[in-house]
Amino acid sequence: MVAPYRLPVFDQLAKHHDVTVLFYQGEKDFREWDIELNEKYDFDYEILKSKQIGPFVVNSGLTKYLRQTDFDLYILNDSDENILQNIKISAYAKLASKPTVWWFEAISPNYKPPSENKLLKLGKRTVLTRYRQAMLNISDSVIAFSQKSSNFARELGVNEPKVVESSQHMPEEQISSATKQSDKRDVLNKSKRIFLYIGQIDPRKGIETLIDSYMNISNGETSLIIAGSGVKSELVEKISEQESDIHYLGYVNETEKARLYEHSDIFVLPTRHDPWGLVINEALHFGLPVITTQAAGASELVKENGIVIDAVEVDTLSAAMKRMIDDDNYLNYQPTNNRDDITDTSIMVSDLMDAIGIAIESD
Repeated sequence: MVAPYRLPVFDQLAKHHDVTVLFYQGEKDFREWDIELNEKYDFDYEILKSKQIGPFVVNSGLTKYLRQTDFDLYILNDSDENILQNIKISAYAKLASKPTVWWFEAISPNYKPPSENKLLKLGKRTVLTRYRQAMLNISDSVIAFSQKSSNFARELGVNEPKVVESSQHMPEEQISSATKQSDKRDVLNKSKRIFLYIGQIDPRKGIETLIDSYMNISNGETSLIIAGSGVKSELVEKISEQESDIHYLGYVNETEKARLYEHSDIFVLPTRHDPWGLVINEALHFGLPVITTQAAGASELVKENGIVIDAVEVDTLSAAMKRMIDDDNYLNYQPTNNRDDITDTSIMVSDLMDAIGIAIESD
């Protein structure tokens, strides 16, 4: 998938190596990103023709592409839907005696969507665990993009020396400034404490728990702004029509998103499962205190500037939200130094180059 926040990382890596990025598929329907792959990037790329078959993406032209190209090293991105491609490329690399780096973001196999039955969950988790164990261990090095991913890789039996622990960064060039007038400025009532959620509107993100928790602490002096789109959009829209201090904006562009961050007081991401959660990077970049859960990889960024709760439960989240508005230390918090761990993608590239070096030396 062509993800805009990854393009600057590939571009910086291309300043050190000749890089070709192989996209197994283009944009996804549920992602309303504005993506431009153009001459400003130094890396080469290829978007393969793809077909979705059940949970997997299939590229009929991958084998031909591999035969027609000759790379010195392959970096494989861990993704459930790319299992078939990763197995094929890994096998091809081994036959050609070329090293591989495993790009690893997974943090846990334990999240079960509400619609998924226990037997299906168990079968899926068993298959994914065995697949990941195999791929992690046959790769020549692993770049783990969070503390949780690094720990998970070790739990799956990866040798310590070949794991490089990194973190994920939101490219600063992709974080807009609120320079344009907002058509939704009426919801930004600064006489109230504003809670903000930006992200997909679906059960995995804990959106219904967020609304129920907010209702528990709503006192006429607060408001909740929700921005994003997803399977629960209609439900959230209906609730916002009934509750005067809950505002649902739908999808917002980058400029509007920046305005929301700049004019809100507290950011909340009550996710049930997020390998990272770059909206946390964005919120911290704008100086907002953050409430999130242990299920977010980016929770490692939240220290004295927020609250990390253990579980997505109404009582727990309500208590955290109330504590946040009652304690001025959170609302008045000012970072004492620059947060390079939020937006500096050169750190990701440096760690990735370390993983590349390990892979080449071990080959």
